[in-house]
Amino acid sequence: MMTLFFTYELKVAILIAVFYIFWRLLVANETWHRLNRIVLLSTAIASFVLPLCVITIHHTVEVTPDAVEPASTVVADLESATSETDISSSLQQAPVAETALVPTETQQSFNWQLPLTVIYIIGVLVVLLRVAMSLWRLHTMAAESEIHLLDDGRQIAVCEKIQSPFSWWKTVFLNRQDYEDGPTALLTHELGHIRLHHSADVLLVELLTALQWFNPTMWMLRADLRTIHEYEADQQVISHGFNDVQYLQLLIRKAAVQSGYSLANGFFNSTLKKRIKMMMKPKSTRHQWLRFAYLLPIIAVSLALSAKVQLDVVDRGSNIVFSEPQEPITNENRLFLIVDVDEARKIVPQKGKTRSVWGYVDDNGHWDKKSAEAANHGKHLVVHMPKGSVLVNDKETKKIEADVNYSFAQATTEWQLNGVPFDENNVPVLNCKDLKRIEQHWNGKKNVVNFITSAESAIILIEKDGRECIGVKAPVGAFYTWLVNGHLAERGAINKDKWWNVRGYYPLYDHLITLDGKEINKGYLPYVPLNYIKEVKLIQGETPRRIELYTHYVTEFNRDVDFDYPAEYKEKQKAWIFFKAEEMATGRQLKDAEITVVETGQKAKTNAEGWCELKVPLGTTVRASYPGLEAETYKVNHFNGNDIQGWTFCMSKPGERIYGNVQQEAEFAGDKDKWFAINTQLPKATDGKGISRRVTVNFVVNEDGSISGVRIRNGINKTLNEEALRLVRSMPRWKPAIKDGKPVKSLVLSSVSFENIQDNVLIGAYVRDEKTKKYLNDATVELMNMNKVVLSKPRIQEVVRGSEMYRYVWAVPRQDKYIIKVTKPKFQTEYRTITIKTSETQKIVDDIILKSKS
Repeated sequence: MMTLFFTYELKVAILIAVFYIFWRLLVANETWHRLNRIVLLSTAIASFVLPLCVITIHHTVEVTPDAVEPASTVVADLESATSETDISSSLQQAPVAETALVPTETQQSFNWQLPLTVIYIIGVLVVLLRVAMSLWRLHTMAAESEIHLLDDGRQIAVCEKIQSPFSWWKTVFLNRQDYEDGPTALLTHELGHIRLHHSADVLLVELLTALQWFNPTMWMLRADLRTIHEYEADQQVISHGFNDVQYLQLLIRKAAVQSGYSLANGFFNSTLKKRIKMMMKPKSTRHQWLRFAYLLPIIAVSLALSAKVQLDVVDRGSNIVFSEPQEPITNENRLFLIVDVDEARKIVPQKGKTRSVWGYVDDNGHWDKKSAEAANHGKHLVVHMPKGSVLVNDKETKKIEADVNYSFAQATTEWQLNGVPFDENNVPVLNCKDLKRIEQHWNGKKNVVNFITSAESAIILIEKDGRECIGVKAPVGAFYTWLVNGHLAERGAINKDKWWNVRGYYPLYDHLITLDGKEINKGYLPYVPLNYIKEVKLIQGETPRRIELYTHYVTEFNRDVDFDYPAEYKEKQKAWIFFKAEEMATGRQLKDAEITVVETGQKAKTNAEGWCELKVPLGTTVRASYPGLEAETYKVNHFNGNDIQGWTFCMSKPGERIYGNVQQEAEFAGDKDKWFAINTQLPKATDGKGISRRVTVNFVVNEDGSISGVRIRNGINKTLNEEALRLVRSMPRWKPAIKDGKPVKSLVLSSVSFENIQDNVLIGAYVRDEKTKKYLNDATVELMNMNKVVLSKPRIQEVVRGSEMYRYVWAVPRQDKYIIKVTKPKFQTEYRTITIKTSETQKIVDDIILKSKS
């Protein structure tokens, strides 16, 4: 701790010296006394502050396992970190439970910090005592003086003991003769010190000098600041109309007498020659102010020297991501050390070692002769547990009261960092302060030891209910987007009550989880500190559901931008509104459509999903424009009170008018829900209750009643959404909308119900190549009735993502028998007849094998 403090004090001393030297060389002799005073004070304070300002620059690098410090290197380094080490013998002596492993002795070197600390404290106390004595003498003198009150709380203390006038805070000390002379240059000079608050400067610099008493430039700065005070007070005298020649003569007559109170602002507290020279000097020109620019490079260099590069290291061999800590890693603070028992016997004891490699062997109640023999060879992981961390095993939970090392043999334990396994080839380089908890549990074969650091991982792999799941958690403050079938369901910043901030578990078989675009699976499971996650997307309406995690912002939305609103809109109520732009005829999402708030001039462009975001005042007009389409406007007359405000601009080509409000709306000729039920190609739900939800769709009914531009507005899942789109596209012509007695194009919002679908049967078939045995997904497979009339085209599904096992699926009205026809170029045509029993709701056909024609 004292080493860090002395290093800090040395940095402060260097900065004070650099600032002061450049000030003396460049601007000390200029006549800008007020500016010089400010610069001296601010640079003195900045010298104490700048060493504490550390700019962290993040740099991500990838390393291969060879680049990670191997066990042999660590063992070799132990020659400079350990003295006598006999791990083998200590392990053989270990009975059960916790046993000391390799205690070593270190030679005590001379502790130079203690005498330096004592000397420094004595110096500080001496300076502070000197200041306190001066304050006490001033207080005593004021108590013994005759007080005469002036305006603004100032006062004159008449004291017979003093010879030359001086001032402190709001009091001017004069002798009887000077007081009886009335308002003279002497009194005006001292009142100038009070008016300019010079006493506060003096007290501040005295305190800084106490902390830097060993620094000669600090004492020089202190003296020059007092000289500047005198320059300013002299200017006060001249500005009040006193003759400058007479004032100079007065200075010379009084030069022999000096005040003895070091804290006070004395009339003759500086060198007389400097004061006379400064009063006679012409005023500095304005362009010479540029000299003060010397401050900028000094500050920039100081910040650059104190900046630290934080490496975010990705080990491609282990999928572990770890950050280089701010504090340099040494053998004293390293969390993990690898010790090879056989190599440790060869280490030659040396003097001056800093870390003793020793540890307690925690067996978790599973230590026997076999375990002892296994642990007597191979690698050991020595873990430096800091005070305050917690050790949990199957027997107890123990808080660590003082720094201690624990040893875990690779032969009997499995090592994990935040749930991610590692071995001696990819040991994370971490500071021991990062460790918060060790959890050790017996899995039937080994003790699994999980080292939990302060940085919780955003992604973990876990087995829940017999299924492999990815556990995902996002930090407070990250942005999230929830999209359902391409439409925004919710978006905002994650707070502590939001579901994303609680770890959710998602089965791998029906979820696709990515990190910065790369798929997460058992083969790629990175350790990502929780606070690295900046944005999360949940995309539903397709199978598998997608969860996208990003360590950077990927959208153009930025809720931190403050727009300079015109004066009349600054105080008006505002809300964030998500605007979407799409082509009305086709439902195409429009990227780079320009959204403008007419009254304020705010502008944004839509992203690839057709969205943008603006903070809009109430009562404004928003305009959407896109090349080749007519512009649309929206008047913001009210807010709905929710976090999510939204408006969709439906845009059309010039001359292509698609109406939303008409005199007679388009309608279907017949019972629409019944038509859907008869023509739906889905099996009935197995519970017999059907599906109790509806898919909402938008589409355009043209003048001739044909349907175009079908798109999902609110969907359920990929299967039902696709079926709803197929149904609407295959509908017979509607009756078009009527406006002014003529049929017109109109935009229709409708829903497809799956509640009353008829009793369909689900049929699945697999097609394979006879030679390669591979499942085919490019054959032409048709389902026909016994009259060889094709009923429908199949949906091709991959049974398990990545399995390359494909299935052709139909959902058709129930019949007793069907024929499946399979054709493919260069293969013989195959037929398969299948029979459906009354009790069957689905039928999986045996593999259909295609034979080559050759």
